[in-house]
Amino acid sequence: MAVAIAETHKERFIKLLHELFQLDKPELDFGLYRIMHAKSDQLSRFIREDLAQAIEDAFAEQGEQQLSAMRHDIDEKRKQAEELGAPDPDSAPAVKQARAAYHVAKQEQSASVDIYDHLYRFFSRYYDKGDFMSRRHHVAENDSRAAPYAVPYDGREVYLHWANKDQYYVKSSETLANFTFNLNEALKTLQGSAAQAGLAFDSTDAALKVHCRVVDATEGEHSDVKESTERFFIIHHDKPIRLDGADLLLQFEYRPDPEKTGQGGAWQKKRLVEAEERIMEALRATDGVAAYRDGLATRAPTDKQKERTLLGKYLQQYTARNTMDYFIHKDLGGFLSRELDFYIKNEILRLDDIDNAEVLIVEQQLKKIQVLRKLAKKIIAFLAQLENFQKKLWLKKKFVTDKSYCITIDRLKSEEVIRSVITNKKQQKQWAELYSLNLDEFQKDYHETDIKIFLAKKNYRYLMADTSILPQVLAEEVASYCVGYLDGIFIEADSFHGCRTIKNKYEISIDKIYIDPPYNTGSDGFVYKDGYKHSSWLSMIDDRIRSHAALMKKDAIFSSSIDKDENRNLLPLLFDIFGENGFVEECVWQKSYGGGSKTKHINNLHEYVHVFSLNKSDLPYLELPPSGDVEKYYKYKDEKFSVRGPYRLQPLNTNSNDFRSNLTFPIPVYGKLSKEDLNKINDNEVVLERERTGEWGFYYKDGGQFIVECAFPKRQWQWSWDRVKTSLRNNELQFDEQNGGWVVSYKQYLCDEGGEQRGSKPSSIYIGPYTLNSTNKCSTCGF
Repeated sequence: MAVAIAETHKERFIKLLHELFQLDKPELDFGLYRIMHAKSDQLSRFIREDLAQAIEDAFAEQGEQQLSAMRHDIDEKRKQAEELGAPDPDSAPAVKQARAAYHVAKQEQSASVDIYDHLYRFFSRYYDKGDFMSRRHHVAENDSRAAPYAVPYDGREVYLHWANKDQYYVKSSETLANFTFNLNEALKTLQGSAAQAGLAFDSTDAALKVHCRVVDATEGEHSDVKESTERFFIIHHDKPIRLDGADLLLQFEYRPDPEKTGQGGAWQKKRLVEAEERIMEALRATDGVAAYRDGLATRAPTDKQKERTLLGKYLQQYTARNTMDYFIHKDLGGFLSRELDFYIKNEILRLDDIDNAEVLIVEQQLKKIQVLRKLAKKIIAFLAQLENFQKKLWLKKKFVTDKSYCITIDRLKSEEVIRSVITNKKQQKQWAELYSLNLDEFQKDYHETDIKIFLAKKNYRYLMADTSILPQVLAEEVASYCVGYLDGIFIEADSFHGCRTIKNKYEISIDKIYIDPPYNTGSDGFVYKDGYKHSSWLSMIDDRIRSHAALMKKDAIFSSSIDKDENRNLLPLLFDIFGENGFVEECVWQKSYGGGSKTKHINNLHEYVHVFSLNKSDLPYLELPPSGDVEKYYKYKDEKFSVRGPYRLQPLNTNSNDFRSNLTFPIPVYGKLSKEDLNKINDNEVVLERERTGEWGFYYKDGGQFIVECAFPKRQWQWSWDRVKTSLRNNELQFDEQNGGWVVSYKQYLCDEGGEQRGSKPSSIYIGPYTLNSTNKCSTCGF
């Protein structure tokens, strides 16, 4: 009975290892599966032989023969106790010790069951559909039992942690990865021959390779990464299949489906049924593919899909790959090793049990732990090798697959080249999309206007020629005019890999970074692991923001838009990356107005723009460009008008909650001061202090009090005394008598001392524009 139970636990664990090592798909022939197949013999031997042998060897000495000898030893010691006249032979110390040793040895007969069970429980706790992670495991913590996981807290005041913090998020969009399977291996697996052959993947028969490929895919909107267009795998209409040598290619489109009705998942299943029908129809009409036709039509039923074919099975796997493998662990070996030690201390070596246990029982537990730890470490080492290989592939700098140039047509010196660009239909279509260009009006102006006059019009002179859509010869001619004009670079890539590609050249050289990430609303195209919506998003954005930060100059500024869905997670993450000294401001943007008829509680009208820096103290003065409609507020003139223009008055008093007693000093009223007295203040012959009496006052250096009429703040001033003193000297303060006291205002000039019109200070609240266009929003905020 004990042997049967041990075998059951062993098979359950081996089945889990097949899944961990991706050994349950011998017919798949791409990516990691190909690497796994190459290691299959080594892994097979470890799982089927080394693992079991290690457990058996550890407890081999407790065989039935030894148990029999130990029972005989108990009888002998009991007889000796009787001969010595012991009143209760069973209570004699020697008998009790021999009996305890026997019970320990007997328990060790079932130790392999416990080890297999613990191995299964441990590894299944950290694995979920292709990803290694701490799965949800709710156990109440009490005095003798800790929670199932140990958060790696490092002692800081506030620590941010999430389920996938130590992993790379690799599914930034649909992977559209190539998918290949060996039809011969699939048939063997289906017929059971693969199970009989263990885990040997090499086939003696000629491989029948089937490749699923996307040959046409629509892209998401480049102007808004939060686009919500749902796309589907649809069999290619004209060429559903194609032969590539001896291999069979199944060709798909990946695009929105205007005929779609109902739920997306159900519609994709419907399209896969149609794809299967079209593929089989094409195979029947094609010569020389009988082996493929018959093999793919073979039934591979499940409990729920009694009529499923092999083709149907692999079409489902192909489209379902987007729901698998969301993460690559940054240090799987270290993570699992730490968690293993925690698991042993928490689940096996429980201190409360040890306090009351016999020495032999404790020794047995320690021996079991040694075996468990040794085996688990070996499995962890195998898994870490595979995960580290994937990590290296992920971090490997990506090749630049194509490059092109953009240049405004006014810089093209050849009239012939200009005309060729202007008359190119693809270029015209792009202009219509990018600039909302009226092509009818454009054509009319082009044909009826001299080319020089045409190019002088502001609507046309800065149109951008894009070599990526021009014929090769024309593209090369246009590119030849870019020398000396290239002052920007546009990279179309996943932002993480894009930043890694340019890091060597642009590290610590970027002035401003603005990102508009997916908001994780559920309909914005961001794909996340089931049950890990927010942690998936955090892992994605964490690595990308950190890669951006590596490019920033010392005085650079970083801004990110976000809405309520992830604002609660993004803000703590930004503090974690940039620190308290990096926080600049949290801006609120009212993006819409009115409405709310479908809102049950509170109508949400705003989003956020978070602004950070590497160190706020290194940031320059921030201001928005001058706005033409502000001049109406500058109504007054003084002797500086010729250089600084008109001015407006702003209150010097502030009701800021950040109260500072050193800003509550009196200010001498300008009109009540003689020129001589003003000079004494400026020359520090008269000083402001409150050390003598505890109250503010003006005193001569020789100790006498200087009496002058003063203005006092209602709460406190905005400026320090030194700045106020300078403004007094320059006649840049205005005093107005009000309610028996004085109100102080400072002059805010339209222009600076060099005559340049001043910009406006960015505000933390923006009303409009009422648009989803992130570029307009960023420009309006000044970031």
